[in-house]
Amino acid sequence: MNGFINYTAFPALQYQGIDQKDRQFTIVVARVTYDIEIKESKAALKLAPLAEQSSLIYSDVPCKASPHSCIEFESDLAPYKPKTDVVIHAAAYAPNGKAASEFEVAAKVGESIKKLRIHGPRYWRATPVGWGLSPAKPIDKLDISYEYASGGCYEMNNQIFASPANPSGMGWYPEEYLKKCQINRLPAPQVESAHAPVKYISEIITPAGFGYFGKSWRGRIEFAGTYDRVWLEKRHPYLPEDFDFHYWCGAHPDLQIAHPQPCDTLPVELQGLISAYEIPDQRVYFHIPVETLFVFVKTALGVGVAKDMLLDTLVIDMRNRKVFCTYRVTLAEELEAIETELRYIATAERETQKRLAEVMLNNHSASTFIPLPSSLLIKR
Repeated sequence: MNGFINYTAFPALQYQGIDQKDRQFTIVVARVTYDIEIKESKAALKLAPLAEQSSLIYSDVPCKASPHSCIEFESDLAPYKPKTDVVIHAAAYAPNGKAASEFEVAAKVGESIKKLRIHGPRYWRATPVGWGLSPAKPIDKLDISYEYASGGCYEMNNQIFASPANPSGMGWYPEEYLKKCQINRLPAPQVESAHAPVKYISEIITPAGFGYFGKSWRGRIEFAGTYDRVWLEKRHPYLPEDFDFHYWCGAHPDLQIAHPQPCDTLPVELQGLISAYEIPDQRVYFHIPVETLFVFVKTALGVGVAKDMLLDTLVIDMRNRKVFCTYRVTLAEELEAIETELRYIATAERETQKRLAEVMLNNHSASTFIPLPSSLLIKR
């Protein structure tokens, strides 16, 4: 692996990856953390970079210690993500600070909108014509977690019944389990999609939420490829040839978005994810800057190459008032890099750096070289 120098204040790491064609490549990852500042009950929030940045996440962090727990943070050490994951950690608050049996919350990130319907505790009740939903009890707040979405994992008579879509969840019961349990009232899901509500007790549906999907859940595991006898005999321990890098995108499918362009900003609007006591109408909005983070690669041929990093993971933590942004770039083995530098240009310094680079470019006797990524490239 070539040498790596981090010239930024952000935690970063360089490591190796391999694709489904057994081609090696180098990855550089960096993480930027902001505080969410709320002032004077105003809906427009401000992001401020932390003076002491949070470290990279080196392994998945579960929400709880149980074997079927949801994941709070996935490892930052993914090899590549074809899309940007948007994950939101938050509680849902009833409107106007008054308990309600049912209400909606929503998140808009860029052009993607995700709406959830929140219920108080409710039940499936057995009737002569099948299982039906009871009215929900009023609540004023609920943690938005896949534990409250359709799914579940149950054990009966040494047999395990687990939802392939969400073993962390609740309110899903297969017919075989219902025949054996002999209970006429069972807990029902409390978090569902506003556009696709839960209708049947044994239906396997995509769980509703804002968090990470489990790596073995339906809707994600299909991208992992085929691990059969042929793979074991001919490919192990390498990736199967039908592996798809979308597997590393862990956000809800509705919250996987196109990579934001470097130097752009990503607008975020949240409804119902903050209490009425803090923001009366419970609507907040802010912009996440796409930072100018890039690598400057020195190659064996003596050529320097600058490449923008992509923002591919965005975690908005409304509980702790933090925003975590993970940037990543991949470098092909054919580049023959001998040294990689991680560099950063603050938003306020972009134009200044472009002017300085232009001066250096026009002054052929200048000894100083100022690398710029393609997002700030000087047009000749």
